[in-house]
Amino acid sequence: RSEETIVASRVSGLKNPEFALLGTQLQSFSFYGESVNILDITYLSPLANGSISKYLFILEDTTYTGSDTVFTISFRPRLGKNFDGMKGQLFINTDGYALQNVIAEPVESKSFSIRIQQMYEKVQGRKWFPVQLNTFISLPFAQMNSFPLVGIGRSYLKNIQLGVPMKAIEFTPVTLQMASGATQQPDSVWNQYRINPLDSREMTTYHVIDSVGKAENFDAFVRLANILASGMIPMGPVNLDLNRLMRFNDYEGFRLGLGLATNDKISKKMVLSGYYAYGFRDTHSKYGGAFRLHLYKKRNMWAEAYYENDVSEMGGNHLNHEADMKWKDYYQLLINRMDRYEKKGFRLNGRMIGNLSATFTYEESFIKTFNGYYHTYIGNEMLQLSRNSFTLLNTGLELRYAPGEKLARVGNREVRLGGRWPVIRMRWLRGWDEMGNGEIAYDRMDLAIEKTFRIKNIGHFTARAIAGGVEEDVPLSVLSNPSGSNTVDYSEKKYLGLSAPFTFEAMRVNEFFHSHFTAVQLRHDFRNLLIKGEKFRPNIILVHNMLWGKMKYAESHTIETRQAVQGYHESGIIFDNLLSSGITAFGLGTFYRYGPYSLPKTIDNLAVKLSLSFSI
Repeated sequence: RSEETIVASRVSGLKNPEFALLGTQLQSFSFYGESVNILDITYLSPLANGSISKYLFILEDTTYTGSDTVFTISFRPRLGKNFDGMKGQLFINTDGYALQNVIAEPVESKSFSIRIQQMYEKVQGRKWFPVQLNTFISLPFAQMNSFPLVGIGRSYLKNIQLGVPMKAIEFTPVTLQMASGATQQPDSVWNQYRINPLDSREMTTYHVIDSVGKAENFDAFVRLANILASGMIPMGPVNLDLNRLMRFNDYEGFRLGLGLATNDKISKKMVLSGYYAYGFRDTHSKYGGAFRLHLYKKRNMWAEAYYENDVSEMGGNHLNHEADMKWKDYYQLLINRMDRYEKKGFRLNGRMIGNLSATFTYEESFIKTFNGYYHTYIGNEMLQLSRNSFTLLNTGLELRYAPGEKLARVGNREVRLGGRWPVIRMRWLRGWDEMGNGEIAYDRMDLAIEKTFRIKNIGHFTARAIAGGVEEDVPLSVLSNPSGSNTVDYSEKKYLGLSAPFTFEAMRVNEFFHSHFTAVQLRHDFRNLLIKGEKFRPNIILVHNMLWGKMKYAESHTIETRQAVQGYHESGIIFDNLLSSGITAFGLGTFYRYGPYSLPKTIDNLAVKLSLSFSI
């Protein structure tokens, strides 16, 4: 367990405080274990089980310290072994045969080089423990007067106590946070914590780099990274929402808009936001706004009132994959059936206990369904009626449980750093017909479980299971569209589509609808471990998707729907990163559907798609 608070932060050439979070995340806290993280990239540790078959170890030197001996052992990957490895030196002390020192760096140099060092000492005469972590970064592409820019980070560990009883309840999921005013601390605070006082060279570095950083606007690079992560561009007292600027989907066509939200320069407790957008194909305006009040930062507790007049996918209300960035959700480009809605509501969110978060929702919405669709139902006088508009009054509770997940807090924003166990999400939604303006009574339950396993020497394996159901006879707007993303049509000479991760790649858009469903999606990314040439290093990804579902009241809908009662199956392979340019990479994927819901023509079961990825 860990909990870290940054009480003082200063980086030469930069004013942005978020850069300080990088200093404590450059490398793993300890070199022991199956893997070592350097700049969030995982490498096989030379101390891992079975590492002798992967690494070549050579005894380079032997020295003596008192009655103990220190062996200097170099290590590097064996010839012909293809894995993410390191090279360097281990210094092993015969007192416990423990690691006393280690110097390591990735075998493959990128556009920059990084080298780490860890030093251990025996604490209280009992246990070897890390006492100093050093990081050295060289940026040859960033030069000043023909000298490359170099970064040096040193972490010292003091006041180490062993065997102190601690309870799990004493720790929160927030393992890294920055104290208020950390970037404005005086020299007296720095002098209190520095192991060694600044020498004349370091003081000159601060002076020179601060001047150069201001002249060359080094903060712009950090701001760009923050913008890509948050989707917000600071503009004085407000932020510009990048996700609202421009979109495209098959229903609205090009959608241009503007979204603004207040930032910390106005208030650290309150956020007022609003947006406007226009779709050029559906020729409608969309707009909305929200007021959020941060109640208790430690528990990420906030309350929000909101209003929206917009469009949403018909049946696209299941628990989606937790994408790391919104603009990587390519499925949104393919949506061609949307409902218009006007809704107002209230949300209360907070982390309850440990990694259990809850969101309570109260919402009233008026929905006008997709053109041509009607829902037939039995009215109060046992007459069969049809409707293409209705009012929903919903209350809902969504729970997210991520045991072991670590968080970093920057201001009011929390950044997820991942965890060891699957993330479980559950949502219960209740529709009321005898309260307010509600017209339809129903209960909807959804459950999603997801986990990515980082398997040494094999890659990353992601397993995702999702299920949901509604017992009552309700419009398609309340039911589930399983996100088919196949737009390939060989008869229309459409040979290529766009691969959308965690969708059904060979299933036609809007092909299936269900009142009850269960889906399983498996995805294994070998990364570049299988093919590792000098310049040709494609990522190979295997995909397998399965779906079972039924439509309880199929006769109530004027749009024909299919049901995957017997089980829908598809598999595929993606060769990603065939071509790369800057931060973008392109590849090709091939997917094939089979089983009870395969199509009569073999070629129609095959979908060839373009793969797009970003190296950010």
